[in-house]
Amino acid sequence: MFISKDFTFDSIDNSDYNVILVEFDSDILNEIGVVYKRDISREDGSTYNPTFNVENGEPDDIVLNLMLVDDNMIPKVWSEEDIINVKKWIIKDEFKPFISQDNPDYIYYFQCSNIRKKFTTKGEGVLEVTFKPMDCFVYKKYSKTITVDATASLSISNPTNEDYFPIIEITNKGDNSTINKINELEIEGLNKDEGVTIDNLMLTVLNGDINKFKCCNRKWIKLNPGTNTLNLSGNCEVKILAEFPIML
Repeated sequence: MFISKDFTFDSIDNSDYNVILVEFDSDILNEIGVVYKRDISREDGSTYNPTFNVENGEPDDIVLNLMLVDDNMIPKVWSEEDIINVKKWIIKDEFKPFISQDNPDYIYYFQCSNIRKKFTTKGEGVLEVTFKPMDCFVYKKYSKTITVDATASLSISNPTNEDYFPIIEITNKGDNSTINKINELEIEGLNKDEGVTIDNLMLTVLNGDINKFKCCNRKWIKLNPGTNTLNLSGNCEVKILAEFPIML
């Protein structure tokens, strides 16, 4: 599944728990990523010009082996405390981000469904963890920060086949009268060094828990498939955040 021994889950490094990923298969080729599946069924009674129902299939479970090791990567005996701590980390009530060091720009969303202890009589071995992927996609991280002094432009590529609505963080570097603009989206009425987070999908404009919706003209930013150009003006710092769903 993953070649690298190192990963993060729920933004915590595997090294924090002294575990690594290990693989026991001897095959030359390794299955990488989440398997893409579609359920395609033919409708009854459509002999000529048949019609088909197409639905996204349920992704296969992902099984990973966690081995406890020392600083020299030598397997250690699992203690009861080690097992409890790793289970507290891995078992969550919702899907959490999983990032392999194979490619740190790709995010998977997993939730643990099963953990098996596979130990020798001495207590060495692995915790066999079964994860359920949220979907068949891997999410490609994008993060770009740009300082705007009068005008600037930014080119962003959307690698998917669907429109994408990014999260934008804007920090005003002018005064209360400064109008900061991204394409047709305008933000005004912010104090110096005051920032807002704009969620263009959820249609929210927040400073922490404070609703700043009235500061926005609601000309939401949408990234079309392919290359997009954002034209910026004002006096501010702008951060663009995205997780593009792609199939690997």
